[in-house]
Amino acid sequence: MNEVAQDGALLFVTLVTSLLLTHIVVIVAERKGLVVKPKADRWHTRPTALYGGVAIFISCAGAAAFIAPRQIVEHRPDLLGLAVGALFLFGLGLLDDIRPLPPRIKLLGQLAAVVPFSFGLAKLYPVFWVVTGFPLLALFLVGLCNALNLLDNMNGLCAGMSAVIASLISGFAYLHDRSAVGIVSAALAVSCLGFLYHNGRFTRRARIFMGDCGSLFLGYSLSGLALLSVLGPGTNPAEVCTIPLLFLAIPIFDTMLVISRRLAEGRPVSLGGRDHSSHRLVYSGMSERRAVFTLYGAGLMIGGVALVLDSLNQMIALIALLPAAIVSLIWFGSYLSRYSMDVAVVNTQRTERVLDRRLG
Repeated sequence: MNEVAQDGALLFVTLVTSLLLTHIVVIVAERKGLVVKPKADRWHTRPTALYGGVAIFISCAGAAAFIAPRQIVEHRPDLLGLAVGALFLFGLGLLDDIRPLPPRIKLLGQLAAVVPFSFGLAKLYPVFWVVTGFPLLALFLVGLCNALNLLDNMNGLCAGMSAVIASLISGFAYLHDRSAVGIVSAALAVSCLGFLYHNGRFTRRARIFMGDCGSLFLGYSLSGLALLSVLGPGTNPAEVCTIPLLFLAIPIFDTMLVISRRLAEGRPVSLGGRDHSSHRLVYSGMSERRAVFTLYGAGLMIGGVALVLDSLNQMIALIALLPAAIVSLIWFGSYLSRYSMDVAVVNTQRTERVLDRRLG
């Protein structure tokens, strides 16, 4: 069996494994009462099984373990460091799902997870290490860990967006002959799709949530893989500074929107709420499904344009895309800021009065 067929078979097995494992986790969680109950600051309205991140992690880790022997001869301390950090963060998230950890402990754990990856990068790319150092790398990885955690606020959003981002990273890696990063990213994408079947049930309630063990693992893995997809022989500095940010634009956008609005309204940033980009799209009149797919589309469009420009070697256009995307997302955030739960209630009441007059 050639390598392409082998990779295709591996991805199919990973998808089926994720589907079946998620189903098993749903059954076990419901029987054991491992569910998330509705809260005033959460979107769901019924008790829902937790720990879906276990299925995502095991599916992706199984694929990575199968791939690993092929990559040993390449001496990839960067991928090894990323795997160690991802395993650590999965464990940290699992502990937080079982018993909530103090924010300070979670932050220290996230910083600790950056260490093995940073050593792997330093060994392969000493120039990169000198230029960026640990603080910038930690800011990027820890920031994205929390961004994906915040993005897990509506059925199918975090898993589906992660699948989109992982697919973009995989495509970019393959275009640049970085097959190890490409196949691992593809395995991560299909692991998310298997979970998404049970979580993104837009016409019915979600059967399961991924929990912090899933969102922290995804945030760390995606940010690390995005960085590794652009690092290599002959790396263009423009790609390092733009591609990862463009691929991860929507999680970053949602986090910045939430932080800015909560600070403007004098509310604690760490306090949960129904004020994310997905919620505001629903308040504007969209269905939940349409809101989620709008964000999918935005992420795919920004990342897809970056992928096309890079493949055409249009570096000037690629560099210009980043500020253009920032300006567009700022405008989009300003537009969404007009909509909140209070506005949605007022609009609903107004619509009901109009209907009552017409029917009366």
